[in-house]
Amino acid sequence: MLRLAGLETYPEGFAREPTAALANWYEGEASPEKYSWFLVFDLGGGTLDISIVYQQGKYNLTVAGKKGDMFLGGEDFDDAMRKLVLDSFKRDHPSALEPSAAKAAELQRACKVAKETFQEDPDLQVQTITVASFCRSPTGEDVTLDVNVSREAYDEALSGLLEACMRTVDEAIKITGEATMAGSDVRSECPPFDRSKLDKGRQFGRKYKCKQVMCSSNVLQVLMVGGSSKMLLVQSSLRKVFGEKVEVLDRPEEAVARGAALMASISEARQSGQNEHGVYAMSIAESLPIGIGFRVHDVTTERYRMEIVLPAGTPFGRTKSKDNCYVMGTSFVLTVLQGNRDDYDGLAECIVVQQFRIERPKWKSGGKKIFLHIEFHVMVDGSLRVRIEPPNKEDA
Repeated sequence: MLRLAGLETYPEGFAREPTAALANWYEGEASPEKYSWFLVFDLGGGTLDISIVYQQGKYNLTVAGKKGDMFLGGEDFDDAMRKLVLDSFKRDHPSALEPSAAKAAELQRACKVAKETFQEDPDLQVQTITVASFCRSPTGEDVTLDVNVSREAYDEALSGLLEACMRTVDEAIKITGEATMAGSDVRSECPPFDRSKLDKGRQFGRKYKCKQVMCSSNVLQVLMVGGSSKMLLVQSSLRKVFGEKVEVLDRPEEAVARGAALMASISEARQSGQNEHGVYAMSIAESLPIGIGFRVHDVTTERYRMEIVLPAGTPFGRTKSKDNCYVMGTSFVLTVLQGNRDDYDGLAECIVVQQFRIERPKWKSGGKKIFLHIEFHVMVDGSLRVRIEPPNKEDA
């Protein structure tokens, strides 16, 4: 994608979609609170993205946690309507033949319009979806699709999708909550996080001196963006948890684009030295919600070494390396991990990102230790680059 855009690296001011949407809202809505939590709920046509942002000072924001579902979006709500209509049609016309691709596409468009009509008119209880000459009967006659869909039936059909949305929100809050516990007082209404499972020396909370643990009761504002956030049922699901804290941005389908334009303007102002006051002082930093590290397995000696290199809370764009890991053979396995603990018991809680088996027959150790240079670089877009090499040329 970078090469297609004529770029070698991501430019300054690069931001993920929920972060850009937050910038759009925050331009004129800076919180009077010195320390605040925001949750950005971005439900687009194809994906759901959750960002949890910590405000420390009026214009200093850090993305402390992220969670998403790459297979959940507005199209799934369209498909739920289509399935509901087709099931009803097939009950009335069990012997009807399959429709053509053109008629199937016409039905999909009609279902999308019906979904949007339900979300725009809360008093509407029943809709009729019609597609003329939808398919043919076994005798070759045209069959018209004409199905009534009630709001109650549609709401019931969406229950699984709504549960998936809220499950993603819960997971984002849990991940961020555990990463912000160090140095914070857990309020009674917060979830009972297990302190024994946390590496207290490497937490986002200690790194940024969070004054509040992240939990649903400590969220100051929930911002709904993305075209699919207009759905009343989605809004209702969030309001059951967050109450009046939920706000649907004006023209939510444009929030990301407007925020991206604002952030580009801020970046340009900084480069030209016009960053003295107002919104141009805004800083939004992306950070790792979970630590990233490695485990090295020396196949020759069966020796293991595990360490978290980039702890939770590390801002994007940082590089860190380790030179104190060694092997004594010509074959070893490097596993890249996500987690917050680098002790043996914490291994079970880590997520394996990638695993490499490295064969280096030229490394003639002769029984001596060969120290490895392992470098982790988290790019400004959140992608990870890992480089491994012996630090001494004589070991190459």
